[in-house]
Amino acid sequence: MTTQRLTLDRVLRLIDTTIETLDARLNGHSEQVAYIVYKIAQELGVTDKNELKILCKTAFLHDVGCYKTEDQVNLLTFEAKTPYPHAAYGYAFLKYFYSEDIDPLIVKWHHTPWHIARKYPDEIPEHATLLHLADRIAVTALKQHMDFSVLKNASGTLFCPEHVDAFFRANEKQQIVQRLKTGLYRAELRTFFSQFILSQDQVLNFARMMAYALDFHSNTSVLHSILVTGIAKKLAELFDMTEAERRDITIAASLHDIGKLVIPTSILEKPGKLTSNEFEIMKYHAIAGYDILSSLGVDNIRDIATLHHETLDGRGYPFGLKAEELSFSSKLLSVVDISSALLARRSYKEAFPKEEVFFILRKMADTGKIEKEIVEMFCLHFDEIYAATLADVLPAQQTYNDLASSYENELAHLMSVG
Repeated sequence: MTTQRLTLDRVLRLIDTTIETLDARLNGHSEQVAYIVYKIAQELGVTDKNELKILCKTAFLHDVGCYKTEDQVNLLTFEAKTPYPHAAYGYAFLKYFYSEDIDPLIVKWHHTPWHIARKYPDEIPEHATLLHLADRIAVTALKQHMDFSVLKNASGTLFCPEHVDAFFRANEKQQIVQRLKTGLYRAELRTFFSQFILSQDQVLNFARMMAYALDFHSNTSVLHSILVTGIAKKLAELFDMTEAERRDITIAASLHDIGKLVIPTSILEKPGKLTSNEFEIMKYHAIAGYDILSSLGVDNIRDIATLHHETLDGRGYPFGLKAEELSFSSKLLSVVDISSALLARRSYKEAFPKEEVFFILRKMADTGKIEKEIVEMFCLHFDEIYAATLADVLPAQQTYNDLASSYENELAHLMSVG
């Protein structure tokens, strides 16, 4: 697998890229919040590099819950009226799927006013109130004239006085707000994050987290990546692919729809046929996924994962590649993706019985769209493949149910405290 030397900075910047697609007004928000946290924490005397990394990385991920709740527009006002849904979902999601070098509890409580948080010192981390302050500063910092009196008046109620004082000291010394407005803050923050070199497994864990963010963003596709991964893994075994090939295709399968992070939920879950314009928007996910995985420097995984809508006759997308330009793994994932879509219930259809799935796949193979050898292997061993895949899907379904339940409980808890 082709990989590049990747730093935490390069990987985290994808957070801004993907969250920005939800609303362009959030452009740079995660990065700005992380920078403000970084500078205030330093002013407060935090010097340990690992502690700063955890704080800043958590700040970068603090709005990941927006993928599910889509309440990002409301968060653009200084005093957000209903900030808890995305905080509750972000906490639950990160707790279940990505807790490496972050503190999900900070995400959970990052919209809790300080005068409330101080009543629960054993439950609410102090750094949650720091993130709250940084988040609200970032919302207002890029306005033409930032009204510092708002922060001063809110010190002791919305915000911790110690944190507010630290911000004013740091801003006087280092012109934080001015650096945010001019964009000069980026170089300093990126230099800090660039110290941390990620292993291949860390990069792929991050990519999987982003893929899960998609699956749990859209209820109708919540198990799709898991179903695709299970079928691909079993087919790779049946074709006696090498261990390295099986590993690559399993990873690629889990990431194959990561580009759908940029597609509106209204299109992903539309209960009916897409219009021609909507279909063109949907097709863009292939290019988006290609770009995301290119940024992560996993080229072989990228080519398997994002070419699954290409067809052998060159009439697929995004690049119109023909059979000789596609790897066997890409061809296999194409068959898997189609069969998974047919076997699953979607917002616009019921699941197809296996006999109808076989008919559709064989017809596509006969007309030169997909690889006949792979189709026949799938049909011949369908019961074995499906049984093995269910063994992966059922625990995932339980995880989704647990996550959904956790979200509801955390939301109720946040609202009762807040």
